Amino acid sequence: MFSAYKVKYTFRVFDMRIPSDSDYASEVLVQTIRRLPLVLACSFIVKNPSDVFKPEYVIPQMLIETIICNNRKITQCEKSRIDPDVIWGVIYTSTHISKDFPYGRHFLENIVLPVIESNNPSNYCHCLASLFDISQPLCYEYESLKENTSCIFWEIDEEKTDEEKLKEQYGQSKMGYLEEKLKNAQFGMLDHIVIDCPDSGIVLDHAGTPINIKIRSSGPYKIELIDS
Repeated sequence: MFSAYKVKYTFRVFDMRIPSDSDYASEVLVQTIRRLPLVLACSFIVKNPSDVFKPEYVIPQMLIETIICNNRKITQCEKSRIDPDVIWGVIYTSTHISKDFPYGRHFLENIVLPVIESNNPSNYCHCLASLFDISQPLCYEYESLKENTSCIFWEIDEEKTDEEKLKEQYGQSKMGYLEEKLKNAQFGMLDHIVIDCPDSGIVLDHAGTPINIKIRSSGPYKIELIDS
């Protein structure tokens, strides 16, 4: 079963992808060189997958732990939960590259978004849920039964670049077929409410000066004033 996500609010992730040619342009070369050692340190293929302890995961896990700790501090202080400078996770190039998936590195990028808040009865993070709409799940076998996809002929234009050819081949693959189906799927959202204020709450001064806060919610909500 597969679902698609649509981004509702722009968010930042730490770029751990293998650099492309454009990353070596003069205006971004310094940033690329600075992050390259960490990218390399997090890109080792696990030598012994059956081992309980995998040394290849030490540095990637330390990176994720740093992001988790920083985000946990955000929910405990005056800084905004919806701050545009918050690093929500990482995007990285998969190490599972093989000839069995010949469509290029562009289709082998993964995004990891650690949980920020879990202290709610929904069993999922409302902060992350507020970022996306999610589609109803689709099953490839069920979808393929509806159409005649038994004969697919790849017609490749030789004048196109190698990258354009790979994208065209991917579009004609089963994964490309399912991805196209998901674009037209019915999207909804998980129930959530994210209030842009510290856990301790908001204190109004004696003059009752208004305070603006941001709220992301999947439905109606009610604000109650508590007299201390």
